Amino acid sequence: MKLKRLRINRLPGINEAFQIVPEEATIHVVIGPNGIGKSSLCRAVEALYWSDLEPSQRTSVDGEFELDGETWRAEREGSRVRWQHNGADSPPPNLPASYNHNCFFLRLRDLIDPSTEGTRNVATEIRRQMSGGFDLDKIASDLFDRVGARHGRRERAVFNTVQLQI
Repeated sequence: MKLKRLRINRLPGINEAFQIVPEEATIHVVIGPNGIGKSSLCRAVEALYWSDLEPSQRTSVDGEFELDGETWRAEREGSRVRWQHNGADSPPPNLPASYNHNCFFLRLRDLIDPSTEGTRNVATEIRRQMSGGFDLDKIASDLFDRVGARHGRRERAVFNTVQLQI
């Protein structure tokens, strides 16, 4: 889902209302000193996506998104969230479960950690979340650890020989 517009009217940590309208086909990075609202931007998007998260009653945010070429709008006032799809009231689009909300925002450290381990951790976590929370590497090693790259070649050669004889 692509963010087209985000307006923050009220949100703990934000003193003045403002709106963000990202440019097309670009990546945006929010940088700055502590306390300017970088994490609050993430909380604002989370508040729109996941209605079961407990925001402050002072939360008032709305946004516009594009999904598969269609326009979606969301508005949150306190605990009430309202979605519209192509201009009509609608249930929200199919979003990941709210318990995964921390997996959709990368910290700068996650992106610039030069160590192989740091990069591997980000990639592994993204892969795990995208596969329903399962650690596919662990499953593969537990179930197929003894299956090598050449496994089944002898059996395939026997099969091919038998096929030629028929």
